[in-house]
Amino acid sequence: MLVKKQHIILSALVIGAVLTACSSGGSSSGNSSGTSNAPQKTTIFVPLTKQNLTPSGQGTDFAQYSKSGSLQRMRLQGATDSCINLVNQPNGQQYTTAISGSSSWATASVTFSIQNNCGMAESFTAQAVLNNLQINGGKVTSTNASVTQTGSPYMTTSTTGGVNPVVNIATPSCTGQWCSWTELASGAQMSFTVSTSYGSQINSITLSGITLDATMGNQPPAPGSILATINTAAIVNACGSNCNNLSVSLVNAAGQILGTQAIPPTANGYQLNVQNLAVGNYNVVVNNVPTLSTGNISYTFNPGATITVGSGQQTTESIVFAYQAVNTLNVALAELSTGSSFFSNPTILGRVVNNATGGDVQNFTTTLGGTFNLASAALVSGESYTLEVQGLADPSSGTYFAPIIQPFTVNNTTTNLNVSYSQVPMAQLKAVNLNVESPVAGQTIAFASDAYIFAYNTESAINGTTLYFSESDTVNATVSGVTGYNTTTTPNPAVITNGNISNQTLTVKNTSVSNNGLMVGYLNQYYVSGDEYVTISQAAQAGYNVQVIAFATLSADAPMQLTGDLFLAYTGSRTFAQCSQAEPYIMNDIAVAKQKYGLKYVLISVGGSANSFTFPSGMTTAQINSMAQNVVNFLNQYGIDGIDFDVEVAVDGAQLQQLIQAIKALSPHAIITAAPQSFSGGSAPAPTYNTAQIVTTGTNPGYIPALQAGLFNYVWLQGYNTGSNFLQATIGGTSTGYCDETMPCFIPAAFGYYTSSVAGASQVPSNTTFIIGEPATASAGGDATVWHNTNYATTQAVYEALASNYQMINGLPQSGGAMTWSVNQDVQGGCGFANSVAPVVSGISQSNIVCPSNGGSYWLNICTW
Repeated sequence: MLVKKQHIILSALVIGAVLTACSSGGSSSGNSSGTSNAPQKTTIFVPLTKQNLTPSGQGTDFAQYSKSGSLQRMRLQGATDSCINLVNQPNGQQYTTAISGSSSWATASVTFSIQNNCGMAESFTAQAVLNNLQINGGKVTSTNASVTQTGSPYMTTSTTGGVNPVVNIATPSCTGQWCSWTELASGAQMSFTVSTSYGSQINSITLSGITLDATMGNQPPAPGSILATINTAAIVNACGSNCNNLSVSLVNAAGQILGTQAIPPTANGYQLNVQNLAVGNYNVVVNNVPTLSTGNISYTFNPGATITVGSGQQTTESIVFAYQAVNTLNVALAELSTGSSFFSNPTILGRVVNNATGGDVQNFTTTLGGTFNLASAALVSGESYTLEVQGLADPSSGTYFAPIIQPFTVNNTTTNLNVSYSQVPMAQLKAVNLNVESPVAGQTIAFASDAYIFAYNTESAINGTTLYFSESDTVNATVSGVTGYNTTTTPNPAVITNGNISNQTLTVKNTSVSNNGLMVGYLNQYYVSGDEYVTISQAAQAGYNVQVIAFATLSADAPMQLTGDLFLAYTGSRTFAQCSQAEPYIMNDIAVAKQKYGLKYVLISVGGSANSFTFPSGMTTAQINSMAQNVVNFLNQYGIDGIDFDVEVAVDGAQLQQLIQAIKALSPHAIITAAPQSFSGGSAPAPTYNTAQIVTTGTNPGYIPALQAGLFNYVWLQGYNTGSNFLQATIGGTSTGYCDETMPCFIPAAFGYYTSSVAGASQVPSNTTFIIGEPATASAGGDATVWHNTNYATTQAVYEALASNYQMINGLPQSGGAMTWSVNQDVQGGCGFANSVAPVVSGISQSNIVCPSNGGSYWLNICTW
């Protein structure tokens, strides 16, 4: 018969070099000459010079054995072929001699040096023979000599006497991977002095020469081989021509493909004998396994895909291919014969379970009267499986249909199952009273079985009796939220186990929420590129019932004034000194906004990122009182309701407390607010969890003394710019999960955390209203904001998420509404923040929100020169 050629491609280190198996040179190829059912045999010899040699043994690298193109370095048998050599001395010899002493005691010595010329660090043993050593003209037959040395590493030495004394030299012994210190570095020298002493005068010392014989410590291990048997018999019929490109590769630990063998399936298979492999680990890789519509091809390795080649050893490997035909399961779920009016096209979960392993073959969904079709090689002919389909449950009517549990055995090719429901007797159900206080139209209760035993209908939240299965089922009831109400359940969580719940009663309580919270917005009075310039009355019409003018400069030794002594929306580019009309106009605008547009407060803020607040530590009481007077004078001048401390530098907390107390002493009704940050040092990739504190900047606790003293009427936390500081709280019996400032759930998480004792010294006292702030637009904050959360693809999605999370805390004790930076940027973006959040927290309807459209260069032009 014709002999099939074996195509073996061995990659070389040199790009483009290809070795092809042949009958001579570095590789050979042949077929078995035995019986017709013997595997096709191929022998492959891989030259070590063509392998990217990798470490083996104790950190040994085969590459170090390569010298002058030869894999193995020659042993050092003498001075002529050694790379550990004697060094010529200035006298032209390879040694020097010396004599010292007197007529009664003298010492003679021979000094020689050796050098490592091997091109790499070496460990070795050597014998330096002092040929024909004579002292005072006579041969030395025995000697008690000492050896001193210069150089590194310090070597072990000894001497043996005789006509030709020998100096034995050895580098230090060491095992393990940290032994490089024991080797003589490439190019390094060691000097040795051999000395002997006589009890008489020494007149001469001579020798005919020194012979050095060295043996290297690093010797390469012998190569090994792999004998791989490849069984392709099981896939011959299934493959056809689809498997013509099937191949197997051998890859070394350096990632180099040493050889690739084509293995189109045959009944006899293949046997590959890969020889001359460097010691180390290898991976066997199967390539180009086709995807077949009729089934799946798989393969197994024995002992594994990674195999180890030992020195001088042959390692066996087998690859066995298998084929599993695809079988089809068709499931038809019948319509209900009774009770169908209670179930309107429910989505029903099901799964197919392998009885032998207990694992899922496939999960699926279906409907009443629907079909499910599964074509899978995991459905093995003759093996047993179980079909499981959820039951149906309608608690309000007590109509239940039992889950379907149907064992079956897979037939060849196609298995058909027709299944139907059977109704659960009423005697197996238990009654639970549903008590809804203040029912709200449209409110629903959803049920979920923790084991997915039943698919439950969603029920209307109305008073009545509901029924539940009494065996092996735990049901979680979830009541929908309703705008304008806080909803709680008793017990909480609402869990019904085997038809049982506390007092057999589930109580749902709806409490109306009064939307009288604050919509706090910072109002820029100075120039910021791209901002809209908005007046106080315009901001009030846009939904902001509290406005914080940002910023004014405050110090002890100068009157308080707006930054730059201007308010662009009123003065344009002119200062108040240049525009005498501006001050009374602003005072009137505040009055109009309060009378007509629902404005509650106007505050002036000091601090900010540019820090308009000069407040050094060590101020005297007189200086603090002077600063407090400056604040009160400014409030009275413009008819402003209070001051906001947006401190973003480190300050003395006790001193800040003293300042606020001084302001309150001068103006008891002045509103005092703070805009702290939340931080505990967390940052990616090292976040913190429930350890954050209220800070001015970094970890400075400058607000804490005044906070604990209850001096702030309102605290609005900057819920932005310090990401990775995660907080968690329980709101209405439900955990928020851990949330940082890139997540909208930071709003309820931070509110619950800072109003509880978990916050420690940063707990907001009960007499202080607490508000969480968010940026109005993506450009209004840094990276650590919800605006950079990829879970929200659109601007509207962000606004809806913010509104939903503000709703969670609306009406809770200490909850005061919402805050944003800034009104100007919200107006520039079309008032999306106000339109979404104001209806939730302050009750203003979107139809009553008027968003200004002045243009970025707008101001009233009320000033005259």
